[in-house]
Amino acid sequence: MCLWLIVVTGQGYALKLSLGYGIQANALLHRHLQQSALRQMANSAGKGLFGQGGTTQYSSLWQASFSDSPSFSPLVHVPELRLGSAWDSRWQVFATLGGLLPQTVSEGGGNYQLAESAQYSGANYAQCPLAAIQFVAPTGSGHYQWEHSTALRFWNFNLGAQYLLTAQKWAGVEFGILAELGFGLHAISSYTQFVGVRCTDGTPPPCAQIGSVRVVQGEQRGQSAPALGPHAALLVRYERPQQRWFAEIGLSATFLFVRWHTEGYTHFVAATTIAFAQTAEELGIARAQSFWLVLPALQFRCGVKL
Repeated sequence: MCLWLIVVTGQGYALKLSLGYGIQANALLHRHLQQSALRQMANSAGKGLFGQGGTTQYSSLWQASFSDSPSFSPLVHVPELRLGSAWDSRWQVFATLGGLLPQTVSEGGGNYQLAESAQYSGANYAQCPLAAIQFVAPTGSGHYQWEHSTALRFWNFNLGAQYLLTAQKWAGVEFGILAELGFGLHAISSYTQFVGVRCTDGTPPPCAQIGSVRVVQGEQRGQSAPALGPHAALLVRYERPQQRWFAEIGLSATFLFVRWHTEGYTHFVAATTIAFAQTAEELGIARAQSFWLVLPALQFRCGVKL
């Protein structure tokens, strides 16, 4: 869908206003988010659960597996609003604001199997705290109904220039090939939440008695510091002489060095009481990490000019 407004300009110049939509591949960020989420939800780093309940100190090792592994959207939807100024037939400068609409959301669920490494025939709170409070059965495993969701959002502000490499007319329509270079300020955020539920009496959720409810639940928030990075694009422009509207489609790539901050927790809830808790750091997730991102995208925009 195209949105256009007519803007008054001075002689020799033309302003262009366009609304765009991009599908951005985020494979490198996807891998980082998935690794952090698995550490948070399944303790894939193999970190121990330590603490003290009353006068008893406890120590345990737990991990979890999924019937369907958590998935995160490898593609992100990035709408944009662009204002450009052309001073001749080849050159144009522009400013773009991207990420105007709500974030990309991915969801999943299924069966979640929680396992505690140590097993004892009787209750042993010191070495098998999860079994002692019936988060797992005496055999060392417990089956949960599980679901999760992740919301991912990109925001960016870019400045740059376009140059018309070549133009050809065919059947009254002009097609142009353009090269684009720019530099922008970017911010990325993610929010993941998950919950698994089981009943200690062996019945499927919802549980008949609140006392038999066992829940593993948590959340993780990630946020990048504002990151500066270049982007490049190759586009094809479609327009008709003597008409104000135009359309562009092309491929682009953005290069970023990101400083990423993560916070989160995993709680083990018995009935209405938090029995055990682990932070993201205790599960092996660094609070701050740095990495490179290359973000290719397919873009389409349309708008008007004078």
